[in-house]
Amino acid sequence: MVETVLIDRSNSEGVTKLPAARTYEGIQCLRLVAALMVVFVHSSFYASERLVPGFPVWARGTSGVDIFFVISGFVMFYTYPKIRDKSLAALEFFSRRIIRIVPAYWAVTSIKIIVMLIIPGAALHAELGNWDFIAKSYFFIPSYNMDGRIEPMLGVGWTLLFEMFFYLVFSIALLFRFNPLWFCSVVLVPLAVLSIYRQPGWPAASLYLSPLLLEFLIGMLIAKVADKVSIWPWLAIGGVVSGLFVLTIVPAAEGLLGHFFVNALPAGVLVLSVVALERHIQGRVPSAVLLLGAASYSLYLIHPIVAPAVPQVLAKLGIYLPWVSIFGSVLAALIAAAMMYLVFEKPLTSKLSRWLTTWLSELRSASNKERLS
Repeated sequence: MVETVLIDRSNSEGVTKLPAARTYEGIQCLRLVAALMVVFVHSSFYASERLVPGFPVWARGTSGVDIFFVISGFVMFYTYPKIRDKSLAALEFFSRRIIRIVPAYWAVTSIKIIVMLIIPGAALHAELGNWDFIAKSYFFIPSYNMDGRIEPMLGVGWTLLFEMFFYLVFSIALLFRFNPLWFCSVVLVPLAVLSIYRQPGWPAASLYLSPLLLEFLIGMLIAKVADKVSIWPWLAIGGVVSGLFVLTIVPAAEGLLGHFFVNALPAGVLVLSVVALERHIQGRVPSAVLLLGAASYSLYLIHPIVAPAVPQVLAKLGIYLPWVSIFGSVLAALIAAAMMYLVFEKPLTSKLSRWLTTWLSELRSASNKERLS
């Protein structure tokens, strides 16, 4: 769900130095893994709900979201020095985040609404008619849905409520020229701690009282030490294995500390370990995997639209095989995501980024002329 721009360094003793600035293939792979974890969760849920009632749902795959949040914090802080000293840095940062997140999200949200208008029974956990809720969904304003959960019209968009909040806090730090790590810590840590007191039925804005916010800070801390820490490759491989084991096998835990030790910390260990292994990964990843990693945001957004169709079709055909349903849902989601990325997300993002670069250049030029006069 985020870009990565980093490099790789290693010393003569074979100890991997954490990277310092180029396209990060390891993180691209990890983005795909995180997205697929979420897709598998929902695919097993669709099979259970629409094909074979009672089929177990792999709930632990939701920890893919924790990986995404750590990656987001890592990338935002690692690229921060590139814009830190620019004029209009806050405007540039937040505008690029809008370009990256909003068009694809709005497009898929609109697709879901259109599908619901054409096939009213297609979505089982959403309804039309509450236009206030729909408007809030488009503009990342927390709101309760029909099931009593704080989710937008496109259910998976709940994670974007956190992403946009993090981007806003980061932008404020840039605006006032605060160190983002310090400022984000001052804002996000108290909100995470206050999650201890959060109760059901509180206003939707209480969504931001969440331990999930700590994961952005963990990613930022990893970026801060990226040029200063050496990790032996075998130790980094152990970090990848142990991180994935905890995130996929160990049951989720309740509360601030439970979430930290079973979700946030393992996700941080995983990201740190993948960063450390970049020297051994760079140039060895198949282009198809890199493409799907780049398309992970499209995959995350589009899969709830296409994946549920598979068990419905199988049910009509009388094929009650849940694993066939899951495999079909994942495959359909991957194909739809690749198409969406290549046809819509990538070209539109590139076009809007070029337009933004030109506009910011004109603003800076005008500002310089005004100062000189």
